[in-house]
Amino acid sequence: MNAERLERIRWFLEDMKDLGPSKNEWASINEEHTRLSRATDILEACQSSRGLLTEEDSSVLSMIDTALDRLGEVIDTDQKLEKIYNALTDAREIIDSASDDIEHYLSRTDFDESRFAELDTRLSDYIRMASKYHLEPEQLYNEYLSAKKKAHEFEELGDLTALEQKVKEAKEIYDALAAELSKYRKKGAQSMERQITKAMQTLAMEGGKFEISVQNTEHPGPNGTDSVEFLVAGHAGVAPRPLIKVASGGELARISLAIAVTDSSTATVDTLIFDEVDTGIGGAVAETVGRLLKTLGSHQQVLCVTHLSQVAGCAENHFRIEKVQSDKDKAPSSRITLLTPEERVEEISRMMGGLKITEVTREHAKEMLHQG
Repeated sequence: MNAERLERIRWFLEDMKDLGPSKNEWASINEEHTRLSRATDILEACQSSRGLLTEEDSSVLSMIDTALDRLGEVIDTDQKLEKIYNALTDAREIIDSASDDIEHYLSRTDFDESRFAELDTRLSDYIRMASKYHLEPEQLYNEYLSAKKKAHEFEELGDLTALEQKVKEAKEIYDALAAELSKYRKKGAQSMERQITKAMQTLAMEGGKFEISVQNTEHPGPNGTDSVEFLVAGHAGVAPRPLIKVASGGELARISLAIAVTDSSTATVDTLIFDEVDTGIGGAVAETVGRLLKTLGSHQQVLCVTHLSQVAGCAENHFRIEKVQSDKDKAPSSRITLLTPEERVEEISRMMGGLKITEVTREHAKEMLHQG
């Protein structure tokens, strides 16, 4: 099949070699042919126009001169006539210049009958070749370039030795780039391990450890020759294991928070959502979580579902989510409300003290919001 396609391409290239199309030639010769085909009309129109403008006794220029002479006799009687006189003077200059341009055009335009015949033959050649290959004449040049490229590719495919050499060269380039990427990846992994492990100590995972395993893979791909896996030990004395297998929902959320804060300066995600980040924590750890989320929010948009006042108090905005009963079908639905500063105080107070809210609780809530 490839041999047949190559043969057809070669036939096409041979015809194109005889035609010798060039870029934008079809449009150019069409325009010139059209102009030469109306040579007589163009000459007559130009000569007639020049006569009407400046050459005939009753030409436009002659009439303007007459008008200028008449106005010149009375212009000193009314200053308003000066504006009209100047406009006619400008018009005279424009018309005189246009007439000169026509004369210049006629002196430089060569309506060569032999050139017209040459263009006629060239257009016919384009049309004949386009019809032969079921193309539009203006498509021949680009099709010619494409055919030359395809012929070159087919010829290269036919040279197995050259193809094998290209594969070898490509693999050498890939291996070098993959090795360099692996070196930087392992270096970055060590730095990331230290930072995330440090963050874990403040997130109710004292003694915990975060590791990144970078190993060679049997299946190299676009991302190199490394297989990367996150390992975590939630507490001291526990061997690190794959993150997805050992972390609870709350631990996973807090580790994700530690990773996000560590990587916030280079992150490409616009919005981060945390759920259950406060599971199993409270007190100072909850406050630390809140402050970390606030730090992260200075770089990206952060949404966090929380039941802890320490976390909610660090937010820029506070939405209350509650279930309500529909009056129509009695089915429950969720209602989300953006709280005002006063409503935030009440909501933080409720989160701290339950249904019974005292002034002491409110003052504590105000202080928490002020510090957050």
